[in-house]
Amino acid sequence: LIFCLVSLYFLLRENKILLVFNFQYFKDIFNYGFPLVFHGLGIILLSSADKLIVSSLIDISSTGLLAVAAVVASLMTLPIITIDLFINPIINNFLKENSEESLRGFSRYLAINALALLISGLALYLLTPFIFYFLIGEEFLDAESLVAYLIIGQFFYGLYRFFSRPIFFSKKTHLVTLCTILSGVIGLAAQYYLVSSYGLEGACIGNALGYFLSFLFSLIISKRLFNFKISLP
Repeated sequence: LIFCLVSLYFLLRENKILLVFNFQYFKDIFNYGFPLVFHGLGIILLSSADKLIVSSLIDISSTGLLAVAAVVASLMTLPIITIDLFINPIINNFLKENSEESLRGFSRYLAINALALLISGLALYLLTPFIFYFLIGEEFLDAESLVAYLIIGQFFYGLYRFFSRPIFFSKKTHLVTLCTILSGVIGLAAQYYLVSSYGLEGACIGNALGYFLSFLFSLIISKRLFNFKISLP
């Protein structure tokens, strides 16, 4: 905070910035940012509803097992974020150009992204027994069988992030919110039924279903905004 205030002081003293209120800028920021508040609620539903339902319908110890499995599956976020940082500027350039050739490039990077996520998910699945054996206590070994379902959910989450990028680029953030809220609510209802019927495995399947729906909705909307084709590179 101190660094920010000192920097602001020197910028003002050198006349590098002018503090002028611009209503159009404020309106653009509000229209872009306000829907993302509800987008955040949708993400919370997707990521946390399963644990709340398990606590309510089963018991706290089962929630602990689910939480351990979720931590292991969350290792998938490392390649997801890395891929995002690498391809985000490239994808934005494709979308900015919005030509037939650039959209073919978008489709190629889609295939590369999906392949990287598939390899990462498979590698994590194969490493899961070693992670539990060397890093996690025996009291949580029952959680090992749950990780595969959650890895599938993380795979679809990575695809959702890819297809939500064109929606963010078009500044139609209310459509991103629509994806997450719809998939979160449907996933919540599905998880309630699945947990009642299949216990912890049902919670994990419901989690994967929610992320699959967020991917599916974002794919449909982004394809309407940019007429790209889904094909192999």
